[in-house]
Amino acid sequence: MTAALGAAIAESVRGGVTTALDMYWFHEAAEAAARAAGWRLLTGPTFMDVPGPPDGRPYAERAGWAAADLKSRTPAPGTRPVVFAHSAYTLDPAQLTEITALAREHGALLHLHAAENAGEVAMVAERHGTRPVELLDSLGVLGPDTLLAHAVDLTDAEIATLARTGTAVAHCPVSNLKLGCGIARVPELLDAGVTVGLGTDGAVSSNTLDVLGAVRMAALVHKAGGDPTAVGAEQAVRMATIESARALGLDAQLGSLEAGKRADLVVLDLDRPHLAPRHDPWSTLAYAATPGDVRDTVVDGRILMRGRTLRTLDEPAVLRALRDAATDPEVTSTA
Repeated sequence: MTAALGAAIAESVRGGVTTALDMYWFHEAAEAAARAAGWRLLTGPTFMDVPGPPDGRPYAERAGWAAADLKSRTPAPGTRPVVFAHSAYTLDPAQLTEITALAREHGALLHLHAAENAGEVAMVAERHGTRPVELLDSLGVLGPDTLLAHAVDLTDAEIATLARTGTAVAHCPVSNLKLGCGIARVPELLDAGVTVGLGTDGAVSSNTLDVLGAVRMAALVHKAGGDPTAVGAEQAVRMATIESARALGLDAQLGSLEAGKRADLVVLDLDRPHLAPRHDPWSTLAYAATPGDVRDTVVDGRILMRGRTLRTLDEPAVLRALRDAATDPEVTSTA
């Protein structure tokens, strides 16, 4: 686990990512690893009512454990408390209502998966008689402190609901394409005024935590409908920066270089053939830049990478540990 966390942080820092939101088991370990590396991670208790949860904690014990966890921890600078309710297909309506109340009691961001694909929508509709976003709205789960991952399979009415409630969306275009989920209706979401940030999903779903790659995909895939202006270069870059900060409810602290905000900075080496000539910086970033172009990464004023050398992580040791972990016979390959 430690090896995977270290590798994820190393890849993110090398790719110019200063902040991430991460849902999964053992959030305490993830938070400790991030803090040790000086990297900003938003994480917290995760709720899934599934048999044999990896952390061994049954659902009946999770609410009390999560409340104690939220009370005991002081969020790192530039972060906020987060509660993760996995989805409407791993949690029932009463559980979703309980988790939402817990999140709001602690002023936490509530993060869920919703409408990732047509199969999920059909499953939720069969179980509960309504589509995921409709169900979440009826339960009072949606709102300005709620962030939905994916939101691919949406109706016009559901887009209007997200706009009305102030619910944000984390768009993960690479994962959506790899898993055959479809293409999220991002142009329509943006036209409706929905805040749309950008994500990669987990490496198990997308094989990479390359946010610049997600920027490029977001700036390209929505043009497939025939409109070359759909999700332009500037919009795609903003989705990875200030709009992602807004989706987290942290745009007053993160997402842009402004006086009074946290001191995050990413420097790219532009002296490369594929980045020249530079007629437009937005296009250069969205369509041409890669993680290999990132030279320096600074988080909250601390230099995590300088001249492509990681300062707060022993990268060779992390990679050795990851290779050792990959030889575990319980580890299986994915598509």
